[in-house]
Amino acid sequence: MLLGLFILLLFFLMYYLMGIVTQTTTQSNIQETFENALSSQSLTNYITACLENSLQEGLLLLGKQGGFLYQDQGSIISRSSVDTIDIEQDAVSYLIIGTPMHPPWYPCYTYTNPPNSYYCNFSNNISRYDKLYSHFYGINNLPKGINSIQKQLEAYISSYVKECASPSSLIQIPELAGYTITSENITSNVNFGINDVSVILDYPFKLQLENRQTSKTVSYGAKINVRFNRIYAAVNDIIQKDNNYLDYRLVQDTENGLFIDQNKTTHLLKFRQLFGAELTKTSVDIYNDLVVIKDPLSKIKGQPYVFQFAVQNRNPALDYIEEIVIDANNQLTISPSAADPDEDPIRISYEGWRYNDFPSLFVDEFDIGQHKTTVKASDSILIDYQELEIQICHPGTNVGILPDICIEKCGASLQCNNQQLSSVLATCTINPYLNDLCNDICQLITANICGCNTADECLGIAPYTNINNSGWCYGNSGCTSFCTTEIVSQDRTIDQNDACGCSAGLDTYNCDADFDGIFEGACLDIDKNGVWECSLQQQT
Repeated sequence: MLLGLFILLLFFLMYYLMGIVTQTTTQSNIQETFENALSSQSLTNYITACLENSLQEGLLLLGKQGGFLYQDQGSIISRSSVDTIDIEQDAVSYLIIGTPMHPPWYPCYTYTNPPNSYYCNFSNNISRYDKLYSHFYGINNLPKGINSIQKQLEAYISSYVKECASPSSLIQIPELAGYTITSENITSNVNFGINDVSVILDYPFKLQLENRQTSKTVSYGAKINVRFNRIYAAVNDIIQKDNNYLDYRLVQDTENGLFIDQNKTTHLLKFRQLFGAELTKTSVDIYNDLVVIKDPLSKIKGQPYVFQFAVQNRNPALDYIEEIVIDANNQLTISPSAADPDEDPIRISYEGWRYNDFPSLFVDEFDIGQHKTTVKASDSILIDYQELEIQICHPGTNVGILPDICIEKCGASLQCNNQQLSSVLATCTINPYLNDLCNDICQLITANICGCNTADECLGIAPYTNINNSGWCYGNSGCTSFCTTEIVSQDRTIDQNDACGCSAGLDTYNCDADFDGIFEGACLDIDKNGVWECSLQQQT
């Protein structure tokens, strides 16, 4: 009986082991079937053809559209986010666009320049600013960063292959007949070589046959001999030079392969690395230009590769014109200098005082006084301008301080005879470069003197004999012995920031409250509001 039981157990054990072997063999056969299907030459050829087409079409679109691939084309860029111009049914992007700064601050694209009359200039010979990057004539719109051309092309290729090699298309391949195919996230990795562009595509397959299934990611590759890396570098270099140097000639200097800037520095251009390539620049209309690079050594579908982009019309740049100070009975001449970043012809025009007589006119004593004339440089569409100040002096009163100013001796001219402050202010000129001149007294300036210190009376007040024989104070230069900061204001109200020797109740011996030349005032906070006044009231 025991022997029979043992034989029965042995029989069941052998049956169980045979089942395992059979199941393993079946699974192995199915896995081998899956592997054979995924590695079939037909499948490889089909997906590789889709991949090669996607790379070709993506590069062609990038070239036609100036480096952009859009969401409706399967990429990542929104069309509304890019300024384009339609040229022969291609939406060509602007890779050079105008600056957000407007004249007269243009073309200095920096927020460190003060908003005064000294507008930025270009000057091919002399730059008012030490660093050339103070001048910007356009903005580089070539895509970079998260919207780089690489990221755009990878998204485009993945989307293209997903549609071209969709599961419904793949089941038409004989080796995949009867399979259920699904795929989730197709990804691609683009590499820009020196002379070619290559891509590796990862295709994650999910195959099901009857009640068996498997998952596997298969990689495919493609390469095309297009020198896109060099083309991109050349385009970026062209844009940077054209935006930073007003005298850069986009076609001529680029084709020469070098550029010498205004500091005599030689720049070797990236276009040199594209030997054999052609560069053209044409006017699309009166506003825009089209730049085209054609590379016969880079071919797609037997044709030379083309990369093109648009250039937005930009303002011409007017060089700064120094303030003009001239005696009457002389010839006044203005010689504006201007250039255009798009190399467009420039017209100079004038508005304001005697605008019909410029650029050269004779001034006489009827012209004495201060005038303003606006000088404009125009490319017929856009302008740059400067409000030029012109001071016509009485003969012999241009004192030659740089920059020149004319100062009338007290009581010597018709403008100063009534000795009224408003009339004096309307007539006398303050030197913007020096801070030791008074503009509240009609005066004759001599060296190292702050204020009115002549033999004549000024506004009926005798010359001061205070410290350093100086008079009312304007600024620190020449007056630091008794005036610590600014001029006493016309309303005789001063505070800690503009006090003449009056600082929060201290140095009251420096307060001249009634403008009589005697510093007997007290520096008081009369209303207890933190505003200090140079007052004759007694300290309480």
